[in-house]
Amino acid sequence: PQRQVRRQPARTKRHANYAEPQDNTDCPSETNQKPLRPKQQAKPLQSIHESSAQRYGRQRSTCGSEKENASENKRKSHAAKEISADKTTSKRGKHSSTGKERGKVKQEVHHVLEDVSEDAQVNSREIYKAKDIKPAELLDPENSRVREMAPALATALEKTIHSCDTHLGGEIFAFMAVQHNQDPSVDLCRSLVRLLLHGPMNGTTPFPDCQRLERGNQIIDLCIRRNPSILDRFMQVAGASFWLDCLTCLESPHYMMEDDENRLTGFAIDRIAQSAYLKASCARFFLRILESQLGDCIGSKCPTQTRDEILNRSLVREIVGHRRGAKEALERLSKLMMSHWIILGQFTLAPATGLMLNGDNVSPDSIDVLQQQSTELLQLLGKVMSYIAFLYGFAEQENSTSIAHSLYNTFSKTLDGNNFDPSPFLGKGSDMDKHWSSVKLRIVLDLDKNVVPEVRPILADLLDVGPTFNILFG
Repeated sequence: PQRQVRRQPARTKRHANYAEPQDNTDCPSETNQKPLRPKQQAKPLQSIHESSAQRYGRQRSTCGSEKENASENKRKSHAAKEISADKTTSKRGKHSSTGKERGKVKQEVHHVLEDVSEDAQVNSREIYKAKDIKPAELLDPENSRVREMAPALATALEKTIHSCDTHLGGEIFAFMAVQHNQDPSVDLCRSLVRLLLHGPMNGTTPFPDCQRLERGNQIIDLCIRRNPSILDRFMQVAGASFWLDCLTCLESPHYMMEDDENRLTGFAIDRIAQSAYLKASCARFFLRILESQLGDCIGSKCPTQTRDEILNRSLVREIVGHRRGAKEALERLSKLMMSHWIILGQFTLAPATGLMLNGDNVSPDSIDVLQQQSTELLQLLGKVMSYIAFLYGFAEQENSTSIAHSLYNTFSKTLDGNNFDPSPFLGKGSDMDKHWSSVKLRIVLDLDKNVVPEVRPILADLLDVGPTFNILFG
């Protein structure tokens, strides 16, 4: 438009009806314009300027109107989102709890996250800060609804847990469980149970990986703390042979080579520690299932169900339904418990310095890990033994004396048929009688005093550690 306005003055100075024909040039002038038609009149400068300005103004107004419309639509959509967010907040506010309840729930959330790894805690806190999420509102006790995890997400978590980046699976699961109140799906529960019973698998080949086992234990701990009824789902996916699978896992050598228990080398110590960690994970999960099935029948608690209803529970029914009854589980568990004390007792009772002096290329860290895992495994076996002994007496209607004699017979047979000599691990001049007396006393002490309180003193007398037991407990 500006060029048109600049050229127009030369044309408007011509006569309106006639102009002398001249040579055509690039630049218009008064002497080289073509003649106009007779009826055509040249517009004055002011009218041409006004028309071009109006036309340019219409173009600007059209572009401006389009931009204004786009900004108006954007503003309206943003306002609609704010209105919907306000409605959601108002709905949530109807069911919001008081400040004290929110404080309690917030403490519960931080308590739940304690057993999850530090990475998961930092990640979750960063997400809370980034999205301004309040765990107290998400875990409102009046408006909490636990949902099952979506199949696609559960499959992705399962693959992540069984990958080399297993920590990512634990972090994502902790975030989904704490923030979105989601429980694992049936397939994910089945995968976790398989991980704890058989260890990490590459196809059908097992291999040691304590990090994956640790993540699996943390996920199950988180699930049970948030929703104790999830144990029913774990028991359902485990199947009827769950207790037999647990006993088989505890009896298997897992990662150990032949004659590893007689070696004091670095590789042998590491393999024994890895095997003990897998068995401890299995025993811990087995103990939780037993506690959920028999917890309301222990001690002074009065069961709300009859004896037949208790015996009809899933795990109790499978153990009692064996052709030998609960005695099969009692004998197998007591035998493997004594076997583990024979092989791992010196690592639990002996000082670390004595083991290191007799070792070949054994690092202090390996000794510490082995002692820790051995102690935890043997303590868990004592707790599991207590529940199985209680179930045997409850199902077969046996008294505490009969239960103690059954345990003593199995312990004596296993100890007498043992050919393992722990003296090389204990050092020269060690007193083996004192060592075996310490093993027997620890077996009695590891039994749960709340589950089988009357069996412990009777068994201590049968194992010839009664005086020491009486000194400890009066």
